[in-house]
Amino acid sequence: RRCVQETAIVEKQGGRLLDTFPLGALAYMTIGYTAGSFKKAIEKVLSKRRIEQIKDRPLKIEEFVGPIASLPEDYRDQYTEFREFNFEITGLKEKKQKRDEPQDDPKKGGKGKGGAKGGKGAKK
Repeated sequence: RRCVQETAIVEKQGGRLLDTFPLGALAYMTIGYTAGSFKKAIEKVLSKRRIEQIKDRPLKIEEFVGPIASLPEDYRDQYTEFREFNFEITGLKEKKQKRDEPQDDPKKGGKGKGGAKGGKGAKK
């Protein structure tokens, strides 16, 4: 899916990828980046002059490395923020805190050894 999306963005900007272009490698490089971020990287690569040269000099993956590396990787941060927000708003945060609180053992009744019930070997 990511490969199709990237190809569409390149073609919309006026570029063309050959069948030999390693599209899978490009998709792997852009994991963690939003589609908008990738679009900005493509705009940096595909200047008007570079689009005119595509017939004589096809696009290479090396041309995308620098622009992609300079993009902010904000998808993971946004995902983490969303998870925390969702955790709190759905009430799961409170449930987890209650579950993680140390609780008195109801069998012991909060008393020490040999409480009111007695136990094994208690005299009747």
